[in-house]
Amino acid sequence: MAERVPEQWSGSGSFLLVALGATIGLGNIWKLPQTAAENGGGLFWLLYLLLLLIVAVPIMVTELALGRLHCASPMHALRRLTRTFTCSPLWEGVAWGGALTGVVIFSFFSVIGGWVIAFGIRALGDVFAYQSADQVGEIFTSLVNDPEKQLAWHTLFVALIGAIIGQSVRQGIERFNRIAVPLLLLILLILLGYVLQNPALSSTIDYLFAFRPEQVGKETVMLALGHAFFSLTLGLGAMMAYGAYLGREVPLVRLSLLTALLDMAVAIVAGLALIPILIIYGQPVVAGPQLLFHALPAAFGAMPLGELWGGLFYLMLLLIATSSVVCLTEPAISWLMDRGLSRHNGAWIVTMIGWVLGVLTIFSFHPELNHWVSWQEETFFEWVSRLSSNFMLPFGAMMILLYSGWGLQRHLFSEQLGEGRLFRLWWFSIRYLLPLVMLLLLLSLNGVVTFES
Repeated sequence: MAERVPEQWSGSGSFLLVALGATIGLGNIWKLPQTAAENGGGLFWLLYLLLLLIVAVPIMVTELALGRLHCASPMHALRRLTRTFTCSPLWEGVAWGGALTGVVIFSFFSVIGGWVIAFGIRALGDVFAYQSADQVGEIFTSLVNDPEKQLAWHTLFVALIGAIIGQSVRQGIERFNRIAVPLLLLILLILLGYVLQNPALSSTIDYLFAFRPEQVGKETVMLALGHAFFSLTLGLGAMMAYGAYLGREVPLVRLSLLTALLDMAVAIVAGLALIPILIIYGQPVVAGPQLLFHALPAAFGAMPLGELWGGLFYLMLLLIATSSVVCLTEPAISWLMDRGLSRHNGAWIVTMIGWVLGVLTIFSFHPELNHWVSWQEETFFEWVSRLSSNFMLPFGAMMILLYSGWGLQRHLFSEQLGEGRLFRLWWFSIRYLLPLVMLLLLLSLNGVVTFES
């Protein structure tokens, strides 16, 4: 079989937008700001920033450097490296696990992406005008309990993903992110501009950033660690796959650092923009699906030109969901291409698998159908979401660190990153410190180790 020669990103700027598209997720909007406010405010943000810099960024650099070593899929790259350095072939399983996890996460995120499309269309139709959060919640519950409608929206979102990933790297993923990321940032700034002169902004600043040491405990550190780790899409090989398209001249450390800081900035701006809207229009400050599909639609329904503001908001969410999901599929697609398939055919296979698994997620939400996809009193969605976030991602990151630090030779990375004090610190961290940190996170997420204030 002829060796595949992968494309490369157009340059550092293009890769930064692609990386931001991968890392800016729904968690930046519906979870992180509220989590910070309820767990120390400004102290949480400082802790989160510290853990981004000393944990998440070094892991991101490791994954990108690994991917750039052989410019192939994570599975193919690890196979070559294990043979070259006579490591156990079991290490290849790390890449396989990551690729599988990415497809599984894609499957249930595509259902959420379908919800976003459905609510965006309803917002543009002014369906939420003068509706309370409870009434909007009934609309959402009706959608979730209707498998046929969910299937239609899920299929539409999967088709959108397939249209992007089925094209070449530059024409598909890069072109989409070069449009989507600046546009979603612009929408976020427009939403911030709406509340800029409102007194609710000052109370939001206090809510998000006031130092509240009485809320900070040992569990706060683990909470911040989890958010820092998950924010950069680590542990599933997506950054390895993206790293395979990086030219040797691209500065990995600088771009990883910039990606992390901008990702954090998006979460902060999201909190500053959206929480005042809730306050102004008398809605509760909530998180998760309740924020996106209950409280905020009700707030937009009470706003002048609410259909416009709501439409912009859900467009932003759609761009975020799409750019996040696109990167999850890349390890699997790049492996299929290494096996000789065209990118179009590889994308078709991956999207079909994601679509089928997404149907199981849809069944999981239906009160009369979920017993068909349940085991030990947990639905398919509950199983795969818990397994992927609580086990596969931190375990995958820990294995990548151990493999890089102990299975490979130092010069493979020093040739990419350059020698110096910073490199020596990074090398020490990925060999000794960060694997232990990932082990601690893994044990904490699964309740083996608990922390009390």
